[in-house]
Amino acid sequence: MSPDGDATAITITQNSALLKLAPELRNAIYEYAVQDTTLVTYRQRAVLYTPALGSVCRQIREEYKNIYKASPPLYARKIEVQITNFDYNDVNSTVNSFLHQKCEGGDSLPAGPRTIVRVCIILTNAFTESMRKLRHTFLPKVDTYSVAVDYEYRAVFDHATFDVDVAVLAFQKEDRDWKFGKPVERRNRWKKIERAFSKALGIYCMKCGRQ
Repeated sequence: MSPDGDATAITITQNSALLKLAPELRNAIYEYAVQDTTLVTYRQRAVLYTPALGSVCRQIREEYKNIYKASPPLYARKIEVQITNFDYNDVNSTVNSFLHQKCEGGDSLPAGPRTIVRVCIILTNAFTESMRKLRHTFLPKVDTYSVAVDYEYRAVFDHATFDVDVAVLAFQKEDRDWKFGKPVERRNRWKKIERAFSKALGIYCMKCGRQ
């Protein structure tokens, strides 16, 4: 940061009405802001820090981050679970834990819009090994919360290192295997994943000029 930037940050900190409040009052405000969050992101069962107050100043960012990580927003209507390849065990554990908190230990979610679970699948060249797990641990497991949850899927991969040709063949083979002998609900979930990969592939082809 430049000297001018340091001076600006110091001025903002000194003039901040929020930082002039007692720490207890600031924490109460942070907790209120956390509960007003609409999206919570998890990776490896840990909450990723995506705060609304993160760009104010360093002190507020650090104070708010501690509250955010300690108390994930229970009123969030969207949660994103980032997984590498097809490790759905993390997804099941994370989603059920999150929804259990929202139910406050009860059996039903509070009234309001359905919760959207966005599954971001980060693909690497080792994804074919975990693809077989889809037949045994598929998201979501049937539980008391599934009726109030909608699932969305997104696939991403590193354009510089990912072997797209191998991935296309693997998805085509898996698609053929899922057409028969599987419950309709599971086949529909697989099609959502397949469409997510096709969308990621389309973005890749557009950027690289491939047909």
